[in-house]
Amino acid sequence: MNQYNVFKAMHEFARPGGIFVHAVPFTVHLEHGFFNYQPNFFEALARYNSYETLGLWVGPDWQLASFIPWDPILLDYLTLSSKTTHLLVAVQRKMYDKQFCVPFQEIYEDMVPDEVRSRYAMVVDGEVLDSKRVKYLTKDSVLAKEYLIQITGLNNWISAYKGQIDGLRHELAATKYQLDQARYGSPTAAASDWANKVDYGSIGLSGVPGRDLLNEVGRRIRRRVGMVLRRSPSS
Repeated sequence: MNQYNVFKAMHEFARPGGIFVHAVPFTVHLEHGFFNYQPNFFEALARYNSYETLGLWVGPDWQLASFIPWDPILLDYLTLSSKTTHLLVAVQRKMYDKQFCVPFQEIYEDMVPDEVRSRYAMVVDGEVLDSKRVKYLTKDSVLAKEYLIQITGLNNWISAYKGQIDGLRHELAATKYQLDQARYGSPTAAASDWANKVDYGSIGLSGVPGRDLLNEVGRRIRRRVGMVLRRSPSS
């Protein structure tokens, strides 16, 4: 029942370089033991004690000797039922002869006050530090990760705008071609043929003289580009 004592005793029993092998119930294992274990538990255990994780696998069934490297996407493919007996297998190496540190689930670390974090300890480069201090030591890496996410988002916006601009360029090229046909083709046949192909009413240019058409199209395209730029996140 005392899970803290189990992992603390294992930690204290092993010498630096010693290896822990965990093969524990993962999903369902209905009525088998008191606990099911999660991959993030072993990830946090390694993080707080500076263990080297040599592998994390899922066993489709406790009677099978084959294992699959853990990936969260596996949960989309594992069949869960009352008879499911998936295993979670973790292999970790103890690196430092330091006191055992109780892990804290990483996704909640930034949600708790500093005075609560200070009650936990973490081994960093062979030194035991309280989690409050670790929070500020790792602030740069956390910010770097956040900046990377923001930069990726901005790159996606830029790619979207490039697509819209390419569309406008295509529209401008098609319009220029039509104008060239009307301007430099046969004075009667080309103009008549172009007039039959272009529906001025559908594009809101009904009644616009031919000599002003190019200026009108250019003005509309500049207006659309301006609207795209105004929707930019930096504005």
